[in-house]
Formats: sequence, C-alpha cells, structure tokens
Amino acid sequence: MTENGGVAKHQVQWLREVVEAKLCLPPNPRKLKGLANLVARLCSRLPDDLEKDQGDRGRDEMRKLLVVAYVHQFHHDLFVRWQANPSLYNAIGRWCRGEAKDDVLGGLLLPIDPDRDSKDTFSAGSDPIASTDQAPGGPGPVRLRVGSALGPQEGSEDAPALGLVKFPDPTAANLFWVGSIVRDLPDHVGPRTFARYLVPRTP
Repeated sequence: MTENGGVAKHQVQWLREVVEAKLCLPPNPRKLKGLANLVARLCSRLPDDLEKDQGDRGRDEMRKLLVVAYVHQFHHDLFVRWQANPSLYNAIGRWCRGEAKDDVLGGLLLPIDPDRDSKDTFSAGSDPIASTDQAPGGPGPVRLRVGSALGPQEGSEDAPALGLVKFPDPTAANLFWVGSIVRDLPDHVGPRTFARYLVPRTP
C-alpha cells in the first residue's frame, strides 16, 4: 500500500504500528495480500478530518478498519451477519473478552496471546511458539505468534469461558486472529463506530 495506490504514508505507518503491536493476523501470505488490498480500499472511508499528526486517533481508526477488513476476508459469513445487524459487535466484543460463554462466532477459537494469557494457563510444555514473518505484498512487517488456542472450558462452573488449551493448526480457518484487537478496544467503541467500514461497496 503506497501513496500511488491511494493510501498515504502516514496511514501505512498507522497500520504497521497496529499489526506489529498485537497478535492479530494469520500466517497465510496469500490471504494477507488480499487483506492488504481490502484495507487499502477501505482507507478511503477514514474520517475526512483525520490528520496525519493525529497518530493516536489514526491508530484507533485503523484498528476498527482492520477488524472489519479481516472479518470480511477470513470469516465472510460472520461479516454478512454483522453488516446486517451492526449490534452484533457487542456480542463479538464480549466473546473476545471472555465475558460470553455462548459461541456467537460459530465455532471460532482465539489464538494464544502472550500479553493476555498467563503462563499458568498452559499445561507443561505448551508454551506458545513465537515467530516473526513478513507478508509478501502486505502492508509491512507482520509479527505473528503461532501456537496454541483457547477453547471452551469443561467440567467447572467457575472456570472462564476460554480456558482449555488446544493446539490447532495455526493456519486453521477457525482462528479469530483479530480477537486481541477487539478485546483491547476502548469501552466507548460501539457498533456505530464501525458503520463507515461496514456499509456495502458502491458499484
């Protein structure tokens, strides 16, 4: 994504800072290229009054844009539901924060996040594997931590909704990689704040 492609350098920088700060993208270079193209198109929907010196606000907008683009690219059925009912974001947010036991995302799992999941969560020898990769044709260096994922806890009423360590294929389609971004979005971020990125594309 470059200025020649319709995306300004400061917007690319905001995106790079967002994806380097969190475990939020899958290790699939081909699909990451498609995601980068979609993000580039959605950048035209960033607020008109967003200036390049507004880094904090720019990164906040880029997080929301990236969540929408990711869901569209990797979980399109969920995107269609979200587009039709924007308030679905409330349920998605609760699920990503471990506050909802109902599986509103249809069988998806959260990848392990070392910033969230304490080592006590893991069984012996199950520490996540850290790796760094570059997405060819993507928006820049993409840091990926590949390892286990959390699934529903069984056998305890007091256990959190996300507690059982599993080891799925890190390229599996049912991992919800942007969960780490959704979980850390401020409380004031609600369904309406995603509206500009959810609207259908014009012909």
